[in-house]
Amino acid sequence: MGGSGGNLPYGGIGGGVIGEGCPRKFEEFLVDVFQTGNIQYAMNLPEGTELNLRFTQDESAISLSHNEKIIGYLPPHRINIIECIKQGWQYSSSIVKISGDEKNPQILVLIIGTL
Repeated sequence: MGGSGGNLPYGGIGGGVIGEGCPRKFEEFLVDVFQTGNIQYAMNLPEGTELNLRFTQDESAISLSHNEKIIGYLPPHRINIIECIKQGWQYSSSIVKISGDEKNPQILVLIIGTL
């Protein structure tokens, strides 16, 4: 593996560094919000609400929840975070902005990682 190729901020620069390619801070829109069954709950959460990140049971996705209610998932291109967590990274998340409506929900979250 090579360096991060200009995709900073990421953990480590150079080959073989623990956490290489793990994002430290990013914003992302959640996906599949409407499939959680908690869309009304999610759309009424205030900005700044802290969310919990969890692997799905088969470790194929990362869900974000509040009070044990899943409100959405990180997009598939963020699946590398599962490996980052296994390497010891800890991620926290909070809601930046909620827009749209129940038919087209847009939930923007901030994810911050530390090693």
